[in-house]
Amino acid sequence: MPLTQRKLRARRPGKLQPLAQSCMPTKLEELKWADDELVQKRLAENGFSNDEALKDITRSDRTAHVYEGGFKIWECCYDLCKLIEAESSDIQGKRILELGCGAGLPGILCALRGAAHVTFHDFNECVVQCFTKENLRLNSVGESQYRLLSGPWNDFQSCFEPRGYDIIITSETIYNIEDYEALHNAFDYALPPAGVIWVAAKIFYFGVGGNVPAFMEYVGKRSVFKATIKETIQADVQRAIVELRRL
Repeated sequence: MPLTQRKLRARRPGKLQPLAQSCMPTKLEELKWADDELVQKRLAENGFSNDEALKDITRSDRTAHVYEGGFKIWECCYDLCKLIEAESSDIQGKRILELGCGAGLPGILCALRGAAHVTFHDFNECVVQCFTKENLRLNSVGESQYRLLSGPWNDFQSCFEPRGYDIIITSETIYNIEDYEALHNAFDYALPPAGVIWVAAKIFYFGVGGNVPAFMEYVGKRSVFKATIKETIQADVQRAIVELRRL
């Protein structure tokens, strides 16, 4: 059953898509993610039911630096998956880092398309252990193929391998201008000279301050990467994929 963009819009505990639904609008039908019942079960089993990150989850998609929306599958995840499918020949044999992974669907698709190894990182440990990890299991990605990490981006030196990833992917992570420095520093630390970064984002995030023009301006001022618009997605809320390469 092909997934439409509309079906991707509201995913968090209480509003997760049923288990084993397809999430790619192409010939692919193997990509799956956990439903609400399974997520809640894993939260309880792993001692996260009363986690501070989940306190306001029914009232807010995000609480800055407390819960960063990892149980919701956002629109730009769809865009990033489409790009990965189109670029699948370039994924094979590569080491991938997915930042702000949430469900981890783009990274999982990389693993299924022949990536050598995928590292998944999200701000919240409960998301990584109870959603990302479960989705890896559902999609039969072996434990030797991935690594799970959690925490703030400014802990990059303790989390990521220096210059250790050929491709860094991330979606819906530039909505807060205050986080641009930490995100950029993580990029700089983790990407080798010939690496590439794909950032999938809405052109403008209304009410939260971040946007693609501001992010590209920040990248330009740092003079570490060249940022270009790789793709623009026409929709009610316009979206884009920004590509970063070292200068």
